[in-house]
Amino acid sequence: MNTDGENLNAISTKCVLDDELYNGYAIEVIWANGGKSAEFRHVDFSSIRSNKDGDEYYYTKKWWHAGGYPLPDPTLNEDSQVYKSFDPSEPKGKQLIY
Repeated sequence: MNTDGENLNAISTKCVLDDELYNGYAIEVIWANGGKSAEFRHVDFSSIRSNKDGDEYYYTKKWWHAGGYPLPDPTLNEDSQVYKSFDPSEPKGKQLIY
């Protein structure tokens, strides 16, 4: 399923745990070979946020300051990533099944 050597069972086990804890899960889809193949990875659901339209998702492990208030722009964090919503008709880049 991915270059880390995880199989479908390993990824789905992580997704089931996230679904139990957070009532949802996220899978990163990384398209390859011009959209002819893809790699799948579990993404920690607690680290994902969505825009209002639900067509773009934001990932970072640090959404809050240590003092408990939100960061002004978490997308500036070193680990932040922006994903488009999963769309098999546009097989390019990274997308998120949410």
